[in-house]
Amino acid sequence: MKSLDILFCMDRNFVLGAGALIASILKHNPDINFLFHVFTKEEDIEFIDKEMFVRLLNNKQLIPNFKYKFYTASILPLYKKLQNAGINMRRIIQATRLFSPSCCETISDRILYLDADILCLGSIAPLLDFNFNGKAYAASLWNGHEENTPDKLEGKYLVNNVFCAGVMLIDIEAWKRDINEEKLIDFIIKENPKYTDQTALNVVYDDKYARLADCYDSFNSIKDDTVLLHYVSQKLWEPWNFNAAADILSAFRKYAKLFEPDVTKWVSFKKEKAVLVNLSRYDNPESRYASKWMYKHMLKKRKYKGFMYFLMKHIYLKIKQKGVVGLLLLKSNTGS
Repeated sequence: MKSLDILFCMDRNFVLGAGALIASILKHNPDINFLFHVFTKEEDIEFIDKEMFVRLLNNKQLIPNFKYKFYTASILPLYKKLQNAGINMRRIIQATRLFSPSCCETISDRILYLDADILCLGSIAPLLDFNFNGKAYAASLWNGHEENTPDKLEGKYLVNNVFCAGVMLIDIEAWKRDINEEKLIDFIIKENPKYTDQTALNVVYDDKYARLADCYDSFNSIKDDTVLLHYVSQKLWEPWNFNAAADILSAFRKYAKLFEPDVTKWVSFKKEKAVLVNLSRYDNPESRYASKWMYKHMLKKRKYKGFMYFLMKHIYLKIKQKGVVGLLLLKSNTGS
């Protein structure tokens, strides 16, 4: 069997998305051995191990053709350099993927970096024989950007052939040889760009990547040839995105349930509870709509305990957001 390394840079808040992604990869690629590399915070390792990998290993619907390794990004010098420069934690986590490939103990000559907001809908075997043509990494042209047309990133960086860093296939040896990770980090420290590592790679190494076909980074739409579906700007494991496009939402729920069949285990209103999804945004009307969707879903599935749980939470949220009068009104111009 052939092998492939896959890289994630994540924290505990992305477990459901990453779990659904891995489940979808395993489902469509039973003939590949995988080694998953996870860069995360030390305090999140136990949670991710238990709630994601142990669950996947015990899933009788999947072939457990994988192993996994954890890495604590905070021990790396470039991580500390970002931290000492005052870059906030969210941007540091995003930047971790820039210096992760050269630190991974791999089983193949290439590593596939994936964001957690992706699903695999087909075989990724062609990536095992992808020809980099001397480039250090491969990616797809950013959705909406035209080939060979300069664009301004973040309104100020003129870049040719802008790519999305959510899916990157990396030639490990070429990356170590040709990519100056510290130069990328210095750019982030100096410019503090909105899209952190993605902007850094696009600007510092302008158009120096091999092209992946669009089917490996299909933005918010499923086409006949889609292999990797990227639901950009919509974290479908957040219940307030329950009304996303039906086809991509259905696909996510299919693999989320393959990863964790009991939906009540990955939705909670309790801030302090160690859960995969947290629905505690009381000031957001979408929380109320999502709770309504959930109690109807529980009733349809005859899960009466779940139905009562989400019904009571829906009532609580409606009182919190609209007051008692809003609760007494069966319908309103802003929805129930």
